[in-house]
Amino acid sequence: MKTAEELNESQRSALSSAAPGMPDPAIRRLVDELMVSMPGLSDLEARKELSRVAREFCDRTNCWSADREFHPVHDEPGNDTRYSADAPNGAVALRVRECRYGTWSWAGLPPFARAFGIPGPHPYFVFGELPAPLGAFRLRACALGGGVPPFFVRLVLAPQIGGEDLPDELVARWGDAFVNGARATLCAMKDRRWSDPQSAAIASQRYATAVSEARSEFECAGVPSHLQTRSKIPFLI
Repeated sequence: MKTAEELNESQRSALSSAAPGMPDPAIRRLVDELMVSMPGLSDLEARKELSRVAREFCDRTNCWSADREFHPVHDEPGNDTRYSADAPNGAVALRVRECRYGTWSWAGLPPFARAFGIPGPHPYFVFGELPAPLGAFRLRACALGGGVPPFFVRLVLAPQIGGEDLPDELVARWGDAFVNGARATLCAMKDRRWSDPQSAAIASQRYATAVSEARSEFECAGVPSHLQTRSKIPFLI
């Protein structure tokens, strides 16, 4: 059996690194659920639409993320070191969600950092000279015998277009939302065996509810507390 890397792009699964017709069990469940309720829908059509919806859902809700840690050290002005932050296999980084350095935090990138290769699977970052308050934090840490504080970046992820697997936990939590999103689009198509405007409207409403729920979950409980608050004593270690 050929691996995904050995197949032509047109032969690859929309949601799995396996050969067509053999997606991971978690994905297979979603494909089967969609096809059972929509007579005449092909396996490839189901998987392509599920892939599109999964990517859209991740983009709109921030439900899939990954943290990366760096130690940006700039002893000389103009030192632009590149820090790689590869996305997990089968994923692309859509944007930077939060950053944290010591007790400081930012929504997105701070002004002294730049990101390249976003969206994409291999983003990287360049840090300029740390502003005075952050530099003071670093000096205080070193004076107390600690190392240079790490810089944390949280990336919002989504599956690659025509890419590989979704995390099992993501499928388990939001798989029904993916199915409803796909059904809403597919049932709204005209002159197909599975065309059903009423089902499309119901599925669309359910999908919208799931998006709203996921956004609330990851805007609040899904974000670690250290990214929600800032110490009132910024240089206290």
